[in-house]
Amino acid sequence: MQTLTRIFAAVALLFAAVSTIKAQTNIDWEDAGVGHNYVLNQFENGPYPQDNANLSRTDNPNPSGINTTAKCIKMNILDAGQNWAGFWFVTNASNDNSTPFTITADNCIIKMMVYKPIASTVAFKIQDFSENTKYAVKYVPNTKINEWEEITFDFTSEIGKTFHKIVIMPDSRDRSSDVVCYIDEISFNGKNPLYESVYADYDNIDLTFGGFAGATFSETDNPLSSGINTSARVASSTKPSSGNGGQDYTGIYTSSPLDPLVISTYSKFTLKVYSPQSGIKINLKLENADGSQVRDNVVINTKVNEWEELSFNLSGATSGLYTKIVIFFDMEKTRDVDYTYYFDDLRLINRSNSNTTIFKLSESGFSDAVLANTSFTVYSGTYTVDVSKTIKSMTVEGKAKLTIEPSDTLTVTDIKLKSDILGYLGTFIDKGSLSVSGQSSVEQYLPSARNWYISSPVSGATVPSGQTYYIYDEASSAWVVVSGGAAMTPSKGYIAQPSGATTITYIGAFNSGPQSIGLTRTALADKPGFNLVANPYPSYLDWSKVDTTTAKVLSTMWYRTKTSGGAYTYDTYNGSLNVATTNGVNKATKLIPPMQAFWVRLKEGETSGTLSFENTMRSHIDEERNMLKVKSIDETKLIRLRITNQSYSDEALVCVHPNASYHYESYDSPKFFNNKSNQPEIYTTVDAEKLVINGLNEIVDNEQLAIGYSYGTEGDLSIELVELINFYSNVKVYLLDKQLSTVTELTTDTKYTFNTSASTLNENRFSLLFKVQGTTTNVYTNSDILPNSVFVDGLNKINIVAKEKADYFIFNALGQLVDNGKLNVNHKILNLNLVSGFYFVNVDNKTTKIFIK
Repeated sequence: MQTLTRIFAAVALLFAAVSTIKAQTNIDWEDAGVGHNYVLNQFENGPYPQDNANLSRTDNPNPSGINTTAKCIKMNILDAGQNWAGFWFVTNASNDNSTPFTITADNCIIKMMVYKPIASTVAFKIQDFSENTKYAVKYVPNTKINEWEEITFDFTSEIGKTFHKIVIMPDSRDRSSDVVCYIDEISFNGKNPLYESVYADYDNIDLTFGGFAGATFSETDNPLSSGINTSARVASSTKPSSGNGGQDYTGIYTSSPLDPLVISTYSKFTLKVYSPQSGIKINLKLENADGSQVRDNVVINTKVNEWEELSFNLSGATSGLYTKIVIFFDMEKTRDVDYTYYFDDLRLINRSNSNTTIFKLSESGFSDAVLANTSFTVYSGTYTVDVSKTIKSMTVEGKAKLTIEPSDTLTVTDIKLKSDILGYLGTFIDKGSLSVSGQSSVEQYLPSARNWYISSPVSGATVPSGQTYYIYDEASSAWVVVSGGAAMTPSKGYIAQPSGATTITYIGAFNSGPQSIGLTRTALADKPGFNLVANPYPSYLDWSKVDTTTAKVLSTMWYRTKTSGGAYTYDTYNGSLNVATTNGVNKATKLIPPMQAFWVRLKEGETSGTLSFENTMRSHIDEERNMLKVKSIDETKLIRLRITNQSYSDEALVCVHPNASYHYESYDSPKFFNNKSNQPEIYTTVDAEKLVINGLNEIVDNEQLAIGYSYGTEGDLSIELVELINFYSNVKVYLLDKQLSTVTELTTDTKYTFNTSASTLNENRFSLLFKVQGTTTNVYTNSDILPNSVFVDGLNKINIVAKEKADYFIFNALGQLVDNGKLNVNHKILNLNLVSGFYFVNVDNKTTKIFIK
């Protein structure tokens, strides 16, 4: 039977046949080792000429831990050097291009040890001898300081290409001082087994087994060449009856030792089985040479006299140890009659690779007749249908991606998108057309008994019997039970409550093209305008491409998620700013996963709206294992605040954007409260709205921003500045505690801890104060700020904190004097009933800009 595996094997053999260039040898820099006589060439490390004075082969500065060798490379990277300063060499003593090397499946994973006083990015580049004509570069940060660490560079995408030079940039960043870095032990023996290894298919690859306790083995014709296995030849094993010597442990084993199996962290074996019985235990076991080390997994078959593919989970097995495969059919039982079991297509699947494009249909070289009888499985990477063809069936495993290009058609009998226990999803985008004569299905794995926000990626799906499902009714602010068998509406969000780990299978035509969902806003609802909607597609949905204006919804969306500590929380994404909170394990982003429900809010003043989606909004995930993470826009100035107790935390963001204003608008995101007494929550306010993300037009010197918080119990809390991004260094952020009359400069290294009683929506205690150096002094203390502080409290009253007998003057935005006087106390509260707008308060010749709601 033709499979993708054989295609991969053919590609690897082609590389081996055409490449007579040597493979690269590991480099250890030792006196009698490889690299001791290489010429090292420094570049961009300070002013010219580059004399290599700061580059040398030297003694290991710390021969301990993972690196006890004697020699290594030392580079003193100068403050005056460029951020790409580094060195290069070729792998011979003559420093010329006479020894090129080729990247293959056996050396594409390159590893190197580094010893650095700072965590920063290391760049590893392989390059043609002529500058800038052909190269590939990977960037990986080290994480350990003053300790040897091995980092890995994946050049899988360069397999088959030939290079001459190795270029290393140990500290790729802007620096303010010299940095000494050490490099050692460059290895080129990291293998990429091209996603799966085929041990037997009995058409082209045979694997002989021996029997024990009476079992027999033979190769034979396929007893049923149909379904998932249309190959001509298979293997069989007969387990004799107890009267003929059969035992409960009767089985077969590979009679000749195998090369030690390369097992990755998430590997599994798959085996196709044709059995005369269902419900029997089948055990696949790995053994080392003397049988002292074993690893096995037992599965139960479900089909009778029909081919079935079984998966044996070997994750965590030791790589390079096992040389024997043992298979037990109908384990732990004896029978009164002989039974013959057929098996085929024994594969070891490496699930650790995800982002490499592995196949294009136009490059298969198969005839139409072969394709029409071939069942393909995409285990990882991207499968691109770039030519119209008919294939028997298609399975897309978790982490894999299937795309049909425009104007092309994929015709199949069956197609399945799978989900695995690690949370990976197989995704599909039909820019062209998909024609299915049999069944289309999508799996969704739910790993535990809890609330899961889900949706259907297919048309015609129904709520599974035996499961508890809910939908949210905006008008009544209530959850409504959906009975088993009820139709699931695409684009509508549901909550599933499984009793334990389960896999939901949605059967029906994949949703494609225009999709929409109606929205409501009920004035008397507890949460007016909040609607639970969903991504309707079997691919990711890009929220930044959704027309929120026509839909009459805010540009903000909310995910219900869980923290690393297991608590439910909300994460918020603001589409106008492209920023998000990071409360949960999976972060809120513009890329909404398939089968994911999320919250949107109809704008105030609207009673109904329609949220519409279309194919141009679809995408595959762009970052491995970070289902929801996306970087903020580089130009956005962002302040990320966090409030925390010992167990839970919550975030509020302040962002600066040139199109934002000081009023409530699309650059602001309302706070979706948890209302849990043991979870602290933080927010800011504008125009009576409580915000989790607050968009401002600019940061003004002496400007104050009120901070609110809620905590349902008495105890200690901390407020910290987690991020301060894209601000100039002259901007300082201070936290004013008006209850204790203290001021604390907030930096990413400080945390303000305070005690509080149970407090709900407390907006009177804290505010942020912004100071911009150049218009004020560089350093601020309590005496600088609190005795001359002006702010608007939660009751919309002006507060002035200053020395007694200080004069104050209040002007409106037109410069007109609206009030003045002299303080007779240190803290004066003014209730002037001013109209909404900006005002300027001058105290002792210092002016503060405030906003009255």
